[in-house]
Amino acid sequence: SSGPPPLVEITVYDAASNEANIAVGSSSLLIAGVDPGTRTVSVLEIVTLRNDGDVAYVPGPDPMSLLRFSLPTGATELAVDTSLLAADFVQVDRGFALTVGVPPGTHEIMFGYRFPYSGSETSFVKTFRYGADAVRVLAPEGVAELSVEGLGDSGTAAIGERSYTVYEGSAPRGERLSISLGALPQPSVGQRLTNAFDGIRFEYVAPAGLGALMLGVVAFVLWRRPSRA
Repeated sequence: SSGPPPLVEITVYDAASNEANIAVGSSSLLIAGVDPGTRTVSVLEIVTLRNDGDVAYVPGPDPMSLLRFSLPTGATELAVDTSLLAADFVQVDRGFALTVGVPPGTHEIMFGYRFPYSGSETSFVKTFRYGADAVRVLAPEGVAELSVEGLGDSGTAAIGERSYTVYEGSAPRGERLSISLGALPQPSVGQRLTNAFDGIRFEYVAPAGLGALMLGVVAFVLWRRPSRA
């Protein structure tokens, strides 16, 4: 039937460059795996970003006003996905920045990367520029020994068929948490010879396996998320 098209409601927000209303509800960091052949640790992170104001946050002309998230030194193969529309990102020395505004409400950001290690231990500092009401760091048992300075040890949790060590807590704005991994596996002689000729790239890891693992982490985060009054 003919007639006028249905009306579409479009919400247009005023904009401001004040970060005061930008906050993080939850931040979860998963040690997804350790590859002794390449001496790299793969990590997946999920961040729930909030704009608690009634105006959209739009970065100002200063590059430091972009939405920024920290990464370990030497992080590579960064992949970012977010519910923020038309979002793009740029990787910098100490992390990455999203080149997009943030309308009022809650938005999900998921990103993965690798970083190198040498020896049987490594550590890195995670900076929480916007703080976080809830912080969770997880690592599979038997792969690496996890410790997080500044967070409480919450024991273990089962995700799928694996058991994970879990640290939980919160972080005020600007907090820096030290994350340490011990008992890291070392490459065999055969792996060292192979690495002399060829590397193993993160994007070749079976996506179905990482996808299933990420679904388990999301379910775990939602289950453990404290209710808000």
